[in-house]
Amino acid sequence: MKIAKNFIYNTSYQILVLLLPLVTVPYIARVLGPEGVGAKSYTFSIVQYFILIAILGLDAYGIREVAKVKDNRKKLSETFKSLFILRVMTVSVAFILFCLFMYWNTGFISLFWIQSLYIVIVASDVAWLFMGLEQFKKIVIRNTITKLAGLIAIFMFVKQKEDLPLYIIILIISQVAGQVTLFPYIPKYIDRVKVSYLSVIKHLKPTLAIFITQLAMQVYLVLNRTLLGIYSTTSEVGIFDSSYKIISIALALMTSISTVMLPRISALVSEGEHATVRLFLNRTLSITLLFAVGLMFGIAGISGNFMGWFLGAGFTGAGSVLVLLTPVILFLAWGSIIGNQFLLPMNRMRGYSIAVCSGLFVNVIINVLLIPQYGAQGAAVATSISEGVVLLAMMIIVRESLDQWVWLKELPLLIIAGGVMVSALLVMNKLPIQPVGLTFLQIIVGIGIYLVILYLFKTKTLNWLLDKISVVINKRRQK
Repeated sequence: MKIAKNFIYNTSYQILVLLLPLVTVPYIARVLGPEGVGAKSYTFSIVQYFILIAILGLDAYGIREVAKVKDNRKKLSETFKSLFILRVMTVSVAFILFCLFMYWNTGFISLFWIQSLYIVIVASDVAWLFMGLEQFKKIVIRNTITKLAGLIAIFMFVKQKEDLPLYIIILIISQVAGQVTLFPYIPKYIDRVKVSYLSVIKHLKPTLAIFITQLAMQVYLVLNRTLLGIYSTTSEVGIFDSSYKIISIALALMTSISTVMLPRISALVSEGEHATVRLFLNRTLSITLLFAVGLMFGIAGISGNFMGWFLGAGFTGAGSVLVLLTPVILFLAWGSIIGNQFLLPMNRMRGYSIAVCSGLFVNVIINVLLIPQYGAQGAAVATSISEGVVLLAMMIIVRESLDQWVWLKELPLLIIAGGVMVSALLVMNKLPIQPVGLTFLQIIVGIGIYLVILYLFKTKTLNWLLDKISVVINKRRQK
């Protein structure tokens, strides 16, 4: 029941995360233009490398370690304080390295210094403690309030291209406000304890193992923007970044269940409940597959009409970039479950690292080959192929541990349903309907076609979901 509540809380928050960009992205795209959006994205892509050093894998590692000792208050307190001290140390190192970078950097000086605040505020992020304790409600409520406040501030104060620095500052304040409001709740779970230098440093080696994996994973996502800024133009960065934001909205929903399940599965692994872990994994993979395929084909079908009115005339070509990025929804959502619900809790970091590094290698090669000539479209192709390589590598690594056919056998049916849906959506693009209204009509029709076809195919996953929904409705009626 707790998993269900956490999933509802986290999914509700992800829906908010989904809705906010639908409001802010078109507004910011028109106010700042592709050059402004591109400048913000390019400078942040550089700063993200230092943010990765600051985090050093401590988020995922912290969730896992807290979940293991959450029933022992003394060990929990020692673990939290040790990891918090280590986090402050890594943030300090990252900021020093950033200052050294700025000594040699000559472009976008003010934007770089403003965005460097993202590195500093990593130290105030204690969400990993509450995620490990499975206290998602506290995180969701505070983040919801601060994000809505940030949304209001954006519309109140960001009015012209020159407001780009102010826009970045608003985003930073919104993020740090959500973090610091969790501090008053720490004493409820954590006591004041003394920890030795060794108790802090002992966490360094395992976090480095996770860091290497996350570094490779994040680098090839961020690298697209960096290389676009180097080999192409800031406008191309803006087009790619705005298109990827739409993909990120879909991914936020897809990865919600993976985030919720990580602490629970970590606890089950520590208790030796491997059969239960596999049961959870098979179920979440099947559900994710159903939604990811639908989103992938659905977004591809509406992209031409949608991106035209959503971003405005300055973002020519964003529709085709979005189509090229849609496979990422399936690959990354699928891979995040195998990684976060199996490889990471099972402490199989070597396999995780091999998969991610394979994607990074492919990503760099394709980006260098395609970006100079094709710009944002080349970066989109590189992103989709590299995510596919990561997923393929993960599936090979877990081939002997998981019965993958259990959740793969419905894939052909999902693809058929998605193919019929996208065909209908493409035909609808020719309808003489106002673009915004057409997009909403396409979404409704697309969802209907996809679900009806899967229902006619009698897919087990959809039937299981319908049965669960029916049980919940009947229980509410009985009350």
